[in-house]
Amino acid sequence: MNMAKGLSAEAQQLHMPIQCEGKAGYLIADAACKARMEPDGGMSLTNDDDRYFAWSDREYRTPLLIEATVKTDSTNIRMKYGAKGNLIFNWEVQPDTLILSNPATNQENRAKRAGTVPIDSWVQVRWLIDEGRMSVVVDHVERFAMKGNFAGMSEKVAIGAAWGSRVTVKSVRVVELPGGKAAPEGVRMLHGLVPDGQAPGVLGCLRGVLHYWNRYIPDPRFFALAGGAGALMIGGERIWGEQLLEEHASTIGIVPERLGAVGSLTAEIRKSIDDGCPCLMFDAEVADFVLIAGYNETGCIVRSADLEAVRHWDGFRNRDQTAVYRLTPGVERDAFRSLVDMMVRPLPPDPGVAALDACIHNVETGNYEVGALAYLAAFWSKCRLHSSEFLYETSGMSGSAASLLLEAAECMRSSGNALERLHQAVGEKDAAAALLKEIRQAEQQKETLLCKAVDLLKQRKELLSYRFTGLHMSHAGALRACLDVLPAEPVTNAWLYGATGYAFVMALDEHITNRGPTFGLPYGHLHRLAANIGLKINGIRVYTDSHDHHQWRSRAIQGIRQAIDAGLPCFGQGLAETSETEVLHGYEPQGYLTHGWHQRGLPIPWEALGMAYCPCVPCSGRRKEQFGENVDVQSGFISVHWAEAVQASDAESTVRQAFSYILEQNSGSPGTSLPGYLYGTDAYEHWIRVVKEGNAVGFYVGYLCDTWRECRSYAAPFLREAASKLDPDWTEALEEAARYYDASASKWKRLNELYPWMQPRSKVVDVDKRMQTVELLEGIMASEQAGMRIIEEIYRKI
Repeated sequence: MNMAKGLSAEAQQLHMPIQCEGKAGYLIADAACKARMEPDGGMSLTNDDDRYFAWSDREYRTPLLIEATVKTDSTNIRMKYGAKGNLIFNWEVQPDTLILSNPATNQENRAKRAGTVPIDSWVQVRWLIDEGRMSVVVDHVERFAMKGNFAGMSEKVAIGAAWGSRVTVKSVRVVELPGGKAAPEGVRMLHGLVPDGQAPGVLGCLRGVLHYWNRYIPDPRFFALAGGAGALMIGGERIWGEQLLEEHASTIGIVPERLGAVGSLTAEIRKSIDDGCPCLMFDAEVADFVLIAGYNETGCIVRSADLEAVRHWDGFRNRDQTAVYRLTPGVERDAFRSLVDMMVRPLPPDPGVAALDACIHNVETGNYEVGALAYLAAFWSKCRLHSSEFLYETSGMSGSAASLLLEAAECMRSSGNALERLHQAVGEKDAAAALLKEIRQAEQQKETLLCKAVDLLKQRKELLSYRFTGLHMSHAGALRACLDVLPAEPVTNAWLYGATGYAFVMALDEHITNRGPTFGLPYGHLHRLAANIGLKINGIRVYTDSHDHHQWRSRAIQGIRQAIDAGLPCFGQGLAETSETEVLHGYEPQGYLTHGWHQRGLPIPWEALGMAYCPCVPCSGRRKEQFGENVDVQSGFISVHWAEAVQASDAESTVRQAFSYILEQNSGSPGTSLPGYLYGTDAYEHWIRVVKEGNAVGFYVGYLCDTWRECRSYAAPFLREAASKLDPDWTEALEEAARYYDASASKWKRLNELYPWMQPRSKVVDVDKRMQTVELLEGIMASEQAGMRIIEEIYRKI
């Protein structure tokens, strides 16, 4: 093999050339990729996880084309542009889904039915990253494209495999394309700021700004910005556009500020562009909104979908006729919050049905412009159809308003379909008038439904930014969600899991089910420890009977209402699922709203509190078969808590109290242990024994591996964070303990890979798998016993 000049001896054995005009380049495999050079000069790569790649030895600037001829023996052909740009084919989770991450922001985009490539067959992948657009083409067919701002990037290119796949690279070519030219002298430009031609006027400008910021919002949500409020504008683009900006642009993370109220309008425009902030203005010459993308000495440079021109500074003297907005990025609201905002505060000048009546009259008398009506029909059909889809997506989070929103979505779909037909028949007067009447009927019905939905939503009390975090140890996840929504001091996940003991304890029930992590730990003790990280937890946790159930339930309901009204986050166990902890983020007159692993946003009747009542269709069907229609139970388990922010404890107190609890809990002390559960070494030995006997159920083993692996991943980071906060005298001992928990976490990761969630609900009978399980559990137990001895020594001296 020819030796590449300038490469190390190791790299010379693991490299292949990159075809590129100009300077030669090489693809150099990381040693962990298990690379092998093929006889034809290509390179094959395999990888036990997803961390290692063959990287180029130099960076390439945008715009560029990355072209590779590759094949896989199974899954995961992965390509990268820099640390954030990721392209995945034959993804191991969903092989038909293409994964493409924005190389500027790492925002992941998924394209269903676009990710599959044939196994053991060469495919040509062309990844084009232009300054304002990115596309992926496989064997001359475009699979996915998205807009963004990729100008000025310079990154390395990589190819690799993942999770056991073998990827063979036959050839790689990188072409740096012409572009990226500097603005002419005397011109200041925001490169990459271009309106989106798929949407007209103010909407196209706003989407162009999102692309410039590398933000991606799906079509249903974006077009609902115009159509979700129920507006159907015919004329009045400036008034409608200004209302949309000032009332609703913030829902998609765009904050408008009208310029010219104070000081020189031209100076403010210049400063905005100098600061890198786009401007949006209503341009009287084209009677629509345009983006201000730059300026020179004579004026500002404006852009629309089909226009680039200079508007002289002299034209900005009459502020009443010149609406200019500076746009800055804000926090994008969740989809449901956007829906509520758009419905409760609809765009004020909404002629709606009255405008349609006038339009119908004009069409029937032949007094209309065919082109103008065709344009309106095309635009509003798109808004209506996307808004209908948006209502479908968000109705599941809308509580008692859900059925009304679903009916309104059907009306919007009917209106959108009729508008599509109107676009085709706009020149036929009678057909156009008939379609307009059909649209009017659908719009009138939709308006009635949305008004009723708004009345219901106005009665809803909710902490809109408070949602379940997705952590596997769901009680820790609820505490994390509380910290995120309260004005508490910043707390890392490692400090949260360590301070509450979750990173170190082990609890199992005798039958090795999911009850160990969910019911086997003392919640009262955990809540007292939570005060050390800045959370004061109050609430109710009680098993009730026929004598006291209604009394406890009334107290819990009153506590929930008072907490939500005061802006305090609530959470509980058994709210909609039997064992998991869920956040309780709001209530309506009829019931409460939870967000967890299974149930998200459907209202749960107040009278069902205490029976783990889930209102989804499958759960309702099973419950009806078992209990009938009655949900007003006379006994149950009520676990409801609310949190408020308090001053966090100092690091020494936090660590001392955490270590005290950890040592007590893992020893099975009567002060923290519960009947029917095993802890620490006793729990590990019991688990090992059950696995050896062949009685462990895969479903529960997978659940436990998923949960305890997450907990142990924070043990060593907590110890190292403690070392950074405590007296240096403890650093060496804490680091020694951290190394044992590093070893434990590594084995937990391997065990979790052996039992990925979810597993079958049958016993684990495979002998080799059981032997591996026992070996890993014994290794984990030994590492943690050694680590716990050091923790005990530190605790006795601290």
